[in-house]
Amino acid sequence: MKHIMFTAMVSLWATNAIAHSPLEATVPANEATVSKTPSEIVMDFKGAIRLTRVSMTQGNQPSVSLD
Repeated sequence: MKHIMFTAMVSLWATNAIAHSPLEATVPANEATVSKTPSEIVMDFKGAIRLTRVSMTQGNQPSVSLD
């Protein structure tokens, strides 16, 4: 029974890990300091993606949901 549970957990974890596409580049660049609010933010992923949640954080301020 433990072996079956372990196999099921590993299978679920592996499926979730494969579902992520790495972020290749952003505009403005990651960790960049901008003097004016950009008119757009571009995120370039290695593969096709579907965003489910995006939030923005500035300094010590609370995150803002961009849904």
